[in-house]
Amino acid sequence: MPVLLVWNDQYSVQIPEIDQQHKKLFALINNLYDQIMQGNAEEAIDATLKALIDYTRTHFDFEERLMREGNYIHYDEHCEAHAELIRRIAEFDGRKLHGDLGNELMAFLFDWLTVHILEEDMKYAASLAVHEGHALEHLTPRQAHKYLHDNPNAVLIDVRSEMEFLFVGHPVGAVIIPWYNTPDWDLNPNFIAEVKMAASLNRPVVLICRSGNRSAEAGKMLLATGMTEVYNVLYGFEGELDEHHQRGNRNGWRFDGLPWEQC
Repeated sequence: MPVLLVWNDQYSVQIPEIDQQHKKLFALINNLYDQIMQGNAEEAIDATLKALIDYTRTHFDFEERLMREGNYIHYDEHCEAHAELIRRIAEFDGRKLHGDLGNELMAFLFDWLTVHILEEDMKYAASLAVHEGHALEHLTPRQAHKYLHDNPNAVLIDVRSEMEFLFVGHPVGAVIIPWYNTPDWDLNPNFIAEVKMAASLNRPVVLICRSGNRSAEAGKMLLATGMTEVYNVLYGFEGELDEHHQRGNRNGWRFDGLPWEQC
């Protein structure tokens, strides 16, 4: 399949979930272009418009929630831009049986990328980064265990999958809120809401995963929404890989002999 657009860092808003959603828009555009080149414009336009209707519903809801939680100053204007994009998609959908809309739809989608993502979305991303004013803090497993002991109000959240949590094991007292959902390993769209429910009354949050990578991604996302006391457990539950490509022999929560349990 010919690729018209290739994702690169210039399109990144540095918010993993939003970037993941924007990549789906890239895929829609590339697929539409491929189908038009193969002479399947009518079917491709219908499928693309249906996908865009679903995409805007989930993507815009997520973005707007993020902006509300981050007290984005231009929230109303951004929502108006979203409403205009939805109106344009509905207009295309109403005209799809009355002529070839391929070139016009492609132009609309390119404008979406160059104006909305590269300009408008970058504004709120930069604003949220300034608004947070906090860098993600990292704790070794022993430091995290001591912090949790000294701060009983803090909540320890394990962001791994349920299977990892149950069968590999987890720290005693940890709450599971996956960062990625199995079996497709898509980012959990309810992650922020679930964490904020678990951390009601602004409780400090300590995040742990297998090796410290997923939890670091999740922590940055939480900071972008305005949370301030977020900590990442370095090396995670299983620790880093050793020279034999095995975990659990160098560092990590379990390696350090800290309290844990499994199914």
